[in-house]
Amino acid sequence: MEFANPVYPMRAVIRCKAKQQLMTNIDGTSLEERLDEALLNELATTLFQSEHCDAIYEPYTTRQAATAVEDEVALELAAAYQRIMQQRNSPIVQTLNALL
Repeated sequence: MEFANPVYPMRAVIRCKAKQQLMTNIDGTSLEERLDEALLNELATTLFQSEHCDAIYEPYTTRQAATAVEDEVALELAAAYQRIMQQRNSPIVQTLNALL
């Protein structure tokens, strides 16, 4: 079904989908550690301002196309969050932080 008006991906939906992906493990169980909301919001803000994410500001003729963009960006946001959390928990990073 096509809409007469263009449809844009919604940033709030992207953040929500990324959060949902982060809060559920592959096996369907809940995340053991608490989600850092401030980090997730900061990452989302940075990602949304990057040129890599220009697709969220383009109009789409169908809701399905906009949803596909939302899913892709949410996956990228969740992956960036996971990378940062893994690096934060790295013994090398913790040792370097202790030296500061």
